Amino acid sequence: MQFMFTPADAKSIDAALIQNPFSENPDIWNALPGDFVKTPTGFGFMMARPDLKTRLFAQWAFNSSTKGAIADIGSSFGVATLKILEETSTKQKVIAVDLDAHSLMELRARAKKLDPKFLQRLILHQGKLAGDLEFEKGQLKGIFSSRVLHFLSPEEVRLAFSKMYEWLAPGGRLMITVETPFNGNLQSNGFGKIFSQRVSEGNEWPGLIEDVARYYPSRKGALPALMNFLTPEILEREAKTVGFKTVHSEYIDRAGDFPRDVLFDGRESAVYFGEKPKN
Repeated sequence: MQFMFTPADAKSIDAALIQNPFSENPDIWNALPGDFVKTPTGFGFMMARPDLKTRLFAQWAFNSSTKGAIADIGSSFGVATLKILEETSTKQKVIAVDLDAHSLMELRARAKKLDPKFLQRLILHQGKLAGDLEFEKGQLKGIFSSRVLHFLSPEEVRLAFSKMYEWLAPGGRLMITVETPFNGNLQSNGFGKIFSQRVSEGNEWPGLIEDVARYYPSRKGALPALMNFLTPEILEREAKTVGFKTVHSEYIDRAGDFPRDVLFDGRESAVYFGEKPKN
């Protein structure tokens, strides 16, 4: 069931948790940099620590003159959400969005332990990007979506960009990170050649895989069958189509962030920074 909890609901949430306590995930509290923590949604893993790009986004989005909340779409247990709360003012509302209600409750528990005042600004919202997730037009000043879009089909990626553009106010800012085909598992299991061939043929979505376990056996059971590995060029193309102005995009070297079996040549992930024009 979809829900949204605002800071005004804090007392009712706490009362509900006393009656129906959830079991905290020890992997989250004990994770070290470079660790992956499996998410309960079946959509991969969460990084144990926020990277530099997350901090940069929090400051960049908050410093925009545009009014509105900042949304972390695909928040999981809150690594990025907590960093955004830390890096923004005591008046900035932050919306954590995830498929899994339990993960959102875990996020709230972590926020409360870190700084109880965070609960005055934190909104929890269960929903799926390119699915049932909705916001009012122009409601947001910033959207952060880390390691989500590569789980979407091409049609869903396009819908997601369209929705995010609609939700942002003019001048609103977007940051997306995704996984690329330049992944140690994919490359060592033969997908690198397939990807290169598709690129040479002009395939719009050369990183689309519908049998992920074949090329990613080390994470079998933790990933869905379909994944859509993306590049900075694809992110720029799709963002431009709906109206975003590209500010910056590049590959990300994940040495120190990801386990060794995922590393390849310093292009393991991609990041996109964009802005919705004011006029």
